[in-house]
Amino acid sequence: MNVSSKLLIVVSLLFVFVSCKTSEEIKREKLVDTLSVQMVQSQRASADQSVYLQDFEEKIAKLSGQVELKTHENKKFQKTQKELIAVLQQNQSGLLKQVDEQKKQIQELEDKLEVQQEFISKVLDTLKKMNNKKVTKVSSSYDKAMKTYRSGKYKKAKQMLTKLSKSRKFKGNKMARILHNLGMSEYMIKNHSNAMIYFGRLLSKYPKSPFNPNGMLFLSKSLKRVGRKSEAKQTLEEVMERYPDSRSAKKAMIILKKMK
Repeated sequence: MNVSSKLLIVVSLLFVFVSCKTSEEIKREKLVDTLSVQMVQSQRASADQSVYLQDFEEKIAKLSGQVELKTHENKKFQKTQKELIAVLQQNQSGLLKQVDEQKKQIQELEDKLEVQQEFISKVLDTLKKMNNKKVTKVSSSYDKAMKTYRSGKYKKAKQMLTKLSKSRKFKGNKMARILHNLGMSEYMIKNHSNAMIYFGRLLSKYPKSPFNPNGMLFLSKSLKRVGRKSEAKQTLEEVMERYPDSRSAKKAMIILKKMK
């Protein structure tokens, strides 16, 4: 074998050796690249996992804070509630004491009232007995006459009231009432002349009597019935002038309007 052939064989062997080495390196580089990519991906996944864990820890911390706040608020509320219950119990105790005191006071008042009622009953019984003994024929005749008048028995009432008007035992408001009822009785039985006399006597003798507004009103009606219309109008106007706030004044106004 010549030298050139040997040289060619050596070069070929070197080329093969170099070619084989490059292929392994390529494989290694690919493996390194693959591992690098996987490492990068692992690092990213680890970073994402770290972020997730951090967010999770923050959420747990936030929830823990809220739980602690709620727990604190609950403890505070329970404390306030206990204090309120204590105050209410204290107030209730005070109120119960006041109620007991008031019950005692009420019982004392009831005892006093019972004693007073017994005393009043005795006094009333005594007064009734005294009144029964002191009843006179004069007061009885007055009451009977008024009762007869109120029942509408005007003729009989006139007779009884006439007797009372002649008695000197009646004065003031009782006599004024007798004269008024006499005038009304005469008016009701259509004795208008006599009615005018009694109403006139009532007005002249007892000008401040509370029976005068009604007496003057019926005096004007009697005057109208006997044909003295102008005097009747004057009397109605006088009723309105003297007793403007009375019922008789209102009635007088209505009658005057009708007469016009």
